[in-house]
Amino acid sequence: MLPASSLQTIRLPNHKPDNFKTALIYLYTGRVLLDDHTVFDMWTLCQDLNLEELRFFCEDHITRSLCPSNACTLLMLALAKEEQTLHKNNN
Repeated sequence: MLPASSLQTIRLPNHKPDNFKTALIYLYTGRVLLDDHTVFDMWTLCQDLNLEELRFFCEDHITRSLCPSNACTLLMLALAKEEQTLHKNNN
């Protein structure tokens, strides 16, 4: 156990707590439940935390679930995530 003086709080305000919860569940169980509306946020968290296997699951979800009925929604979410990332990098 680490001494109390060596503990640090790490803040990642650009990520939602629910995504951390999903990542922790995956790390402990090897299972993940992804949906079209959160997969890009989850993918970004995986990028930032170097969770490669979970990032591959996110990418697989996107490619497997892509169909004519959700293509516009996924494109809109991807563009919004790209804009958010560009804004974050410019600040």
